[in-house]
Amino acid sequence: MQIDGRLFGVSLALGACLSLGSLRMAQAQNASVRDQLIGTWSFVETVGYRQDGTKFDVVGANPNGVLIFHPDGHFALLNMRRGRPAFASGNRGNGTEEENRTTVQGSVAYFGTYSVDEATPTFTIHIVGSTFPNYEDTDQKRPFTIDGDTLRTINTVIVRP
Repeated sequence: MQIDGRLFGVSLALGACLSLGSLRMAQAQNASVRDQLIGTWSFVETVGYRQDGTKFDVVGANPNGVLIFHPDGHFALLNMRRGRPAFASGNRGNGTEEENRTTVQGSVAYFGTYSVDEATPTFTIHIVGSTFPNYEDTDQKRPFTIDGDTLRTINTVIVRP
């Protein structure tokens, strides 16, 4: 996500920039804000801002992830660091402490339902399940903009000190 922390006035946040396929982009330009959000978005950048204003790459410089908004009100997000090493055993149930740490710190996934406030615009997600258990059964409200095939959004939930 290419988000300038000053633009949103947030010093501690997770920002995302996602892109949508060009065919879908042409269809979305005359749609409602909610309809423009619907689709499968690919992560371009995911950055976080610490309390001191410094920026960090949450899952690396070239994230590998998608954010899907379905017309029925469900969403799914999967985002991971590219280049994570394979488990030597070939079995995820037999990962070493380092392999497990690298996997957990280099990826996140969650799903649930969403609603859109067209006036703001913001979307609110209700997280049903997550690889980060602290997110489960929580609501997160996120402002967003869509410019062509780029969705920019901000998550004000603290991800790292």
